[in-house]
Order: sequence, then structure tokens, then C-alpha cells
Amino acid sequence: MKKTALILTIFLALSNFAYAQETGQLQQKASIKITNDVKNTLGTAYAENSIKKTEAYIKANNYAAAKQTLNTVNQWVSDAAEYHTDLFKTLKKVDNADAQANIERDLAIKFATMRDKIWFLQAQIYIHDGQKREAVENLVDVVSSQPTSELGFQAYKLLQNIGFTYGVDSTPIKTDVIQP
Repeated sequence: MKKTALILTIFLALSNFAYAQETGQLQQKASIKITNDVKNTLGTAYAENSIKKTEAYIKANNYAAAKQTLNTVNQWVSDAAEYHTDLFKTLKKVDNADAQANIERDLAIKFATMRDKIWFLQAQIYIHDGQKREAVENLVDVVSSQPTSELGFQAYKLLQNIGFTYGVDSTPIKTDVIQP
């Protein structure tokens, strides 16, 4: 059912796009303006607001509210990142759909960035709840997704802080290996 609806949506979007192009209603380099409706639970603004609320709850040490807020968007943001990636891959193969493909690429990146932030916040909640092992997977996923970003550095530092890995200036671990 989901695939059928998705295919129908893509077909309608492409049909409208083709019609607009035929009738000259499209400019070659159309300026794209994406509106963010905070009440649209499918859009980026809603997820961004949920992330900001979660950060505020964590700063206020209200981990129960932070957990509840994150739970409302966690799975959706991950799914949306994949869906927009799939749409981008599909649309980039379609002639004259470059602008639409670019929108999907940008949305995929935005949702993936929010997904990583959610993983990081969720890891902080796990750590607070004494579930360091559960936090490790999220933090490693953030570092793998964004190894050179500030968020990636924060995730790696948190992995060091909880004792999963060590910093360069840490004392080496003693092993039973005989040195030559």
C-alpha cells in the first residue's frame, strides 16, 4: 500500500512538473522556496522544534520529558531521511526533474542531520538512566555518520567520557603481549 501511494505521488508530481514545463510555467533555474509549517508533523520544522524541546528538557534535568518528546519524532525522522533519499535517487534519473531531485536531496540531508542529533540526545538520556551500553550504539552511529562535524566530535568525546574508548593522552592499556 505504501509503495503504491509513493509511486502514485511521484507520478502525480512528475506529471505536474512535465505539464508546467510544457506550458512554460517553469523557469530554467527556478528559485526554490520551501515553507516550514510547524504544525506539519511530516515536515522538518516540527522535528526541529521537538529536538529543541528535548535539548531544553535535558538542560533542565527533566529526562522523563526529554525521553517522551524524542519518542514522538525518533522513528519518523529516521524513516523520512530514507524516504527522501529514495525520492532523490529516483528523481535524479528523470529528465527535467533536477530541481525536484535537489529538493529531495536537501530534505534527505536535513532529516539525516536531525536523526543524528536525536541519536545523540537519546544517548544522553541512556547515560543518565545508567544504560551506557545502549548509548554506545547511538554514539558510534553519530560518529560514523558525521565524523568531522561538531556533533561527531561531541559524540566521540562522550564515548570517551563513559569509558568506551580512550583519548590520545590516556594511559595505554596493559596487555599480555610481549614486546620485542
